[in-house]
Amino acid sequence: MFIKKFMSMLLLTATISMTVAVPGYAAIKTTDANSYKWSKTGSEWKVVDGSGNPATGFISYNDQIYYLDKNGIMKTGWIKSSGSWYYLNDNGTLAQDKWIDNYYVDESGKMTKIQ
Repeated sequence: MFIKKFMSMLLLTATISMTVAVPGYAAIKTTDANSYKWSKTGSEWKVVDGSGNPATGFISYNDQIYYLDKNGIMKTGWIKSSGSWYYLNDNGTLAQDKWIDNYYVDESGKMTKIQ
């Protein structure tokens, strides 16, 4: 009984640590890929959650990170979120650990240095 309770607490602590340890993002919603529905109208991609509501903010989908505005529209280019700048590639994925023009985005995707 003690071991089972100890393992549960250890797992809970690890889960909390992993959630808190993600730097740079205001909040990333990680959901099973099947619970998002993507649709394209013209050149815009829109994402809704399993309840049909627009998905918003940073989301993780198929091991990639995307940013969706308040209407669930996938953004590209430079965006400002929670006081920091991020760059989203032409396919909507978050740029990480690379130079974009004269700006460097770190492993969390946040702009950190100017060349």
